[in-house]
Amino acid sequence: MMAVLLLLAAAGFFLVNAGLVNPNFMRVVYPFVAVGLLLPLLSREFYNRRDLAATLKRRRVLIIVAVGLAAVGLNSGYSFSPVGRRVPVLVYHRVGKAPHQDYPVPTISPAEFEREIAYLDAQGYRTITPDQLLDALEGRPAHLPRKPVLITFDDGWRDNYLNAFPILKRHHMSGTVFLVADGVNHTQRLSIPQIKEMSAAGWVFGAHTVSHPHLTELKAGSAQWEITQAKERLEEMLGTPVLYFCYPYGDGASNPSIRKIVAEAGYRAAFSTRFGLSGEQEDRLALKRVLISDTPWLAWLELRFVL
Repeated sequence: MMAVLLLLAAAGFFLVNAGLVNPNFMRVVYPFVAVGLLLPLLSREFYNRRDLAATLKRRRVLIIVAVGLAAVGLNSGYSFSPVGRRVPVLVYHRVGKAPHQDYPVPTISPAEFEREIAYLDAQGYRTITPDQLLDALEGRPAHLPRKPVLITFDDGWRDNYLNAFPILKRHHMSGTVFLVADGVNHTQRLSIPQIKEMSAAGWVFGAHTVSHPHLTELKAGSAQWEITQAKERLEEMLGTPVLYFCYPYGDGASNPSIRKIVAEAGYRAAFSTRFGLSGEQEDRLALKRVLISDTPWLAWLELRFVL
């Protein structure tokens, strides 16, 4: 039993340092591991040994290990300095009715989205912008809240305005939307007036290419056109700088040639679909995110054990 508990503690340490789960995981798990290590000390069987000196030494070691684990756990999570944090970047797509089967997109109902945002609000999470995230990761003054979270939406669906926007507004939160340039003003997509209204409320808009292709399947010139033209077109439409990019399907985030095009296009950072939390050691052109499942019970687990 003790071996299992210590293995769990070691696994938690590895997962946190690999950026796969939030340091809050240690805050929750380590105290439980510590209690599990101390429980045998309450049983008579523990002391029913011939070598009393060895038993007392074993007890002392268990107490030291348990206290150490509890201390590490309780001082983990968001007690770290802003620069040392790993910040969760959540990914949503549609917030509305189930999409057409010919074009399946991860979709959650407004009621489920409301529950998830209400949970984040109740737990003390506050939304930040990509600028705040990058400032913190680069060691600049960022003034992050105690529990920061960046909420992103891919593609620029109109239900982001109709459903997600008012829900986040009720909780005094905002989001970041990565727009497919060719989709703006089209059916089911955000219109320029909607985008400007959201922008005035603190939302940020980035680029998601011109037509949402698999970038690595394109020739270099076509990939460059998709990435640079998206930025230029959106800046012309919106009248504001577009500093952040998101890879369609996550394709290209691990490709040096694609990342080079993104950097040369003038984007400050780019977001991938790689699972994990964003930390100061991350590649600014392939920042990790957490895709929130459109299956409610899986989303419930993600919000409680990944953040």
